[in-house]
Amino acid sequence: MLRIMVGTRRLELKWLGTHKEYDAIEVRTIQYATEPIRTEADHNAALREIELLWGAEEGTSNGDRLDVLTTLVEAYEEAHFPIDEGSADRHG
Repeated sequence: MLRIMVGTRRLELKWLGTHKEYDAIEVRTIQYATEPIRTEADHNAALREIELLWGAEEGTSNGDRLDVLTTLVEAYEEAHFPIDEGSADRHG
């Protein structure tokens, strides 16, 4: 088992395999948002980063970061800017 501590957050990975297989694993640094978007400033910063990452190839570290950020922004916007579905029906 490999245990990585980052601040108060913990990531545990279990490896089931031989040492030869373990040695063949490529390790790369993945940057990702670990905190929810809590403020308008956080929201604006996330939107700016999404704009920079837009079009990143899926499966790359930038693509993964874009996916995480868009999910966080969506959750923030649903909580802070709810859409009244009933009003949309009255205008359509």
